[in-house]
Amino acid sequence: MKLPMHVLFLEDDIRDAALVQDALAADGITSLIRRVETETDFLAALERPLDLPCIGLERTVLFRMLAREKLTWEDVCSDPSLRDLPFKIELNRLNQIVMSPAHPRHSRLQSKVARILGDLLSDGEAIVELAMETDDSTKVPDVVWASKATIARHSGETSWARSPEICVEVLSPANTTDESDKRRALYFGRGAKEVWFCSWDGKMTFYGAEGELKKSKFCSTFPETIVL
Repeated sequence: MKLPMHVLFLEDDIRDAALVQDALAADGITSLIRRVETETDFLAALERPLDLPCIGLERTVLFRMLAREKLTWEDVCSDPSLRDLPFKIELNRLNQIVMSPAHPRHSRLQSKVARILGDLLSDGEAIVELAMETDDSTKVPDVVWASKATIARHSGETSWARSPEICVEVLSPANTTDESDKRRALYFGRGAKEVWFCSWDGKMTFYGAEGELKKSKFCSTFPETIVL
């Protein structure tokens, strides 16, 4: 008998919890959802002993694996229970798996950024959702561009130990400036040359290690706005 996925949902609107349950069901995943309305109740629920995997959701999903002191990206890739889920998966320093639901607009912006980047920079590859290690465990930028030399250097790694030259994140309306700043610092901390952000309306923002740039130094002809 297949056990249901237990979901802990921080949300004051019961309709949003139902939407998550419907999305999981559409992918053949049976779920049991417990909804809480305050951060205090959410954190308290996460600390309770569990005999089943538990998911907690606030913008993204925190999936805590049991009976493992330290998760690696190889653990995640080899775990059959994490396959075919409708989420982008990352790790954090708290030994949690972080899963972000993918909105169709996010996916379209991500795909178009990758296509344009790949067309404009020929001496490498634009790669969607490449796993890389950071000071906050494994992160998966929405799009990266890596030179051929960088790709060759990391070809045998399950999760790259160093950042590609360019990392791009597509921001949803729920993302905060603080979250973007932290993500940018993580990528520069592992050697990224530039970090780009694509807003929900397609506006591009480019950063070098020294701060915001008027345009990318790596790809000066990249458009300022992504039009879908």
